[in-house]
Amino acid sequence: MRYQTCSLRLDLVPTSYSFQGAGGAGPGDVVVNNTEIDFFNAPGCGSGRYFVARYTWTLKPGVLHFTPLNADPCGRSAYLANQSYINTIPG
Repeated sequence: MRYQTCSLRLDLVPTSYSFQGAGGAGPGDVVVNNTEIDFFNAPGCGSGRYFVARYTWTLKPGVLHFTPLNADPCGRSAYLANQSYINTIPG
């Protein structure tokens, strides 16, 4: 699925994510368990449990919203914490 804000695109596939746009770029891995989504293994960020960013997510009519569960150790919070993304892929 592809979601975006005014200046940043977030691509999510079953086991990975990537950001693209004026706000920055970068890939990493993702895992979803119910309403929790964890982002990890970003380039330039360490690996292991101390480098996992945990968020809850909600999806309401084409809008994906993230709420942080911990302090994101790798700077993704600027793009994820309390942000909403609009689905840009029809269907």
